[in-house]
Amino acid sequence: TWGANILFSWVKMHRRRSHGVSSPESLSIAVVSWNVGNEQPFPKRDDESLDKLIPEAYDLLVMGVQEASYRLGQTEVDKEDEEDEMDKLEETEASEVRLNAKQKKKSGSSVSNPKHLDKLIAAHVAKFEMVTLKVVSFYQMKIMMFVKKSLKTCFTKIKIATEATGLLGVYGNKGAVGISLLYQGSRLTFMNCHLAAHLPRLYSRNSDVKEILGGTHIFDRRLDITLQSDHVFWFGDMNYRLDLDYQPGVKPVKVKVGSDKHNEQHQRLNQMIAEQRFSELMQYDQLHQEMARGAIFYGFKEMDLNFEPTFKVKRERQISENDPPGKLTIYSDIRMPSYCDRVLYRSMPALEENLTPVNFTSVPEVFTSDHKPVRATFLVKPLHLPEKFSSPSHNSQIVFSDLECTDGGMEDRVGVYLIFTGYPSSLTSSLVSKSQPRAKWADSFELRLKVRPFEEKKLHMIISVLDDKIGADETCGDAIVSVWDVVQAPDRTLRFTAPLIHNGTNTGAVLRGTAHVIRQGETGFFDWSKRKKFRGRSVFQMV
Repeated sequence: TWGANILFSWVKMHRRRSHGVSSPESLSIAVVSWNVGNEQPFPKRDDESLDKLIPEAYDLLVMGVQEASYRLGQTEVDKEDEEDEMDKLEETEASEVRLNAKQKKKSGSSVSNPKHLDKLIAAHVAKFEMVTLKVVSFYQMKIMMFVKKSLKTCFTKIKIATEATGLLGVYGNKGAVGISLLYQGSRLTFMNCHLAAHLPRLYSRNSDVKEILGGTHIFDRRLDITLQSDHVFWFGDMNYRLDLDYQPGVKPVKVKVGSDKHNEQHQRLNQMIAEQRFSELMQYDQLHQEMARGAIFYGFKEMDLNFEPTFKVKRERQISENDPPGKLTIYSDIRMPSYCDRVLYRSMPALEENLTPVNFTSVPEVFTSDHKPVRATFLVKPLHLPEKFSSPSHNSQIVFSDLECTDGGMEDRVGVYLIFTGYPSSLTSSLVSKSQPRAKWADSFELRLKVRPFEEKKLHMIISVLDDKIGADETCGDAIVSVWDVVQAPDRTLRFTAPLIHNGTNTGAVLRGTAHVIRQGETGFFDWSKRKKFRGRSVFQMV
């Protein structure tokens, strides 16, 4: 990453003028994630660890925290760790859980000053000429955005998304809170999450992600948040563990703390960490393996983890004279060391080259929590809009033909239909097909493209596959076709095979077909004035 770091420093020195506002040629972004551990962070005024956490200026700093409920001035945590509390809750009757939640609310166990952390970070970044853009709290989760003061007006059309996945819907300690915004023609979305704890609850974590994707939307409630953004950054305490017994598709088995097997595995992982065999650890990392087999976060990427696992570490007050002196990361014996804290990212297919990952690291100098924070930096090349706008000349269309959905059991469905939606939706017409058995369509589908040449790279077609029996609010999966790929293909004709993705999971089904872009005046172009309505959307007829 040495070359990327040089590039990262270089772009921050070069600025261009756009609409009278100084904006970077490439936007420098830092994403910080930290499980605060329900204990006051940075309690000392001269705490240098905050400088380690946020060491320099960025065009955009996004910080997501979890377990951010604490009492100011508290130096000892007078309750059990959150994971141990969850152990007890899972064995408690639902009525007792609700009663405990009410009692907890009355006892005032939340932070005495909910804005304490935001103000602390804001005061720190002020020396970098950065200001607060947006702060959103959701139970024990919080997402904070800070920007260069000179760029604040460049961020517009801010949207907020939240989803709770906590126990029985009572505890909001699990779920996600996100912010989506527009910068110089690019929509950026940031999701801060906290997923189910414990090594054996791998598939609960996967379910949490699917529930979050199914419940968070920006514009179209049928499409998940990843299908409505140029670039998505997903981070938080994901709680995926290092499991030496990991097997794809097999539920992990709990290993009793203190048993010979637990001690042997803990010692083995510590040895690998001490020898910095970080890449080897990935074969046991639940998240890495689940992503590799398409079970979750399909299409997302992650930078290499060339640092020690961030959980479960001893807090400063827990370190004893028996621990190695001067060592920044000392693991607790009761949990397997794991990379719980992660930062993932994804882009729309034609825009992947506009996002450059730079660096991913942990911050071991922070000692107040049982998690170490992580920080990832990126460069995003925005889609700068022209100085002068001309009204779109609707002089092209995209035609889909020979569409067929195969595999994943799609051939056995009785009635399947398609919904065509553009991203951004304002740049295309939309269309609904007729229902067809065996998921095969002989018809051609024409959609109007309301784009200027510089917008073609941004435009993607989302083809959603729906089952008549399920209803219009739930898709069987969504396929993405880049209009730019079609335009760049010979004769502007592309034969494509796109996987169907549903809430971050590869369904195993694929959509095959041909896409062709036709310019005005070419053979096959049709009259948009002659159209009829079907299922409330526009369906166009050839002339």
